[in-house]
Amino acid sequence: DICAICETWLPKDLSSGIRDDLCPDGYKIIDVPRNNHGGGVGIIYKENTKLVQSKTIKYDSFELLEAVITTNNEQVRIAILYRPPSGKPKLFLEEFDTYIDSLTTTSGKLLIVGDVNFHLDNPNSDCLRFLDILQSHNLIQHVSEATHKLGHTLDVVITCNDELELLDLKVD
Repeated sequence: DICAICETWLPKDLSSGIRDDLCPDGYKIIDVPRNNHGGGVGIIYKENTKLVQSKTIKYDSFELLEAVITTNNEQVRIAILYRPPSGKPKLFLEEFDTYIDSLTTTSGKLLIVGDVNFHLDNPNSDCLRFLDILQSHNLIQHVSEATHKLGHTLDVVITCNDELELLDLKVD
């Protein structure tokens, strides 16, 4: 009942009425727009979903929206992140590591989704460092097929070990 979106391209000054019109009946949207052209992250979710947007630190190298979803007395912390391809990989790796460290004091099961703009299928040193950060925090990246039209894996679905059961992960 939720849809995480990278690169929403919604301007900061877009009225809430127009934002609401983007959603199907019975759904709402929360988003973090980019200050300039492009980018942005958001979640479209069913109105009866117990979802609360979390306050997060603003990072220079990636865009982030975090929310807590409560279902059946269980909490899931979902983070949607987008690293623009023009960003500096080293800064992203430092900030991402800091962000992941900050999650050790939060409650709820963890789900991180987004576009990191690394070729995870053909790792270079920056990509290997990203994967090392995940491994050192007991995180698993579940996407194993191409998510880009040129055949690379740029998008992630990350959980803490097998804390969340992913029943049907498909790339279309």
